[in-house]
Amino acid sequence: MSAGSILLVGLALAFASTACQPPAEEAGPLSEEDLAAIEASLESFAQAIRAWLEPFPPIEYEGTVVEIDGRGDLAFVRGNYSETYTVEGAPEPIHHAGKYVKIWRRQPDGSWLIAVEIWNSDLPLAEEGAETYMPRSS
Repeated sequence: MSAGSILLVGLALAFASTACQPPAEEAGPLSEEDLAAIEASLESFAQAIRAWLEPFPPIEYEGTVVEIDGRGDLAFVRGNYSETYTVEGAPEPIHHAGKYVKIWRRQPDGSWLIAVEIWNSDLPLAEEGAETYMPRSS
């Protein structure tokens, strides 16, 4: 038997053995306990942000959850955020808003931690040469 024939027989046996396997069990939706744990973590995160911002000039921060979903050990949270703050030298308070997605992974102890996060500002890009609200150093 040639090497090519042996390879083909080996591949055929490999494909046949995987075809005989039972289908993988689909992970179920998140439980009420999982949702509660993620929501509690989100609230704790928002409180930590507010505490971190306290020493700075007046800043208002608000986060809104639009959707929480997931399966098995993975979940995602999609939402919006907005913040308003005063910057020295700016003619008026600055308002900034955007969107975020956080991917959560259940840990062996049952807790949920953020594995990946991305956020995007709703503000348009500044035109070249336009003044920004950030003071320039001299």
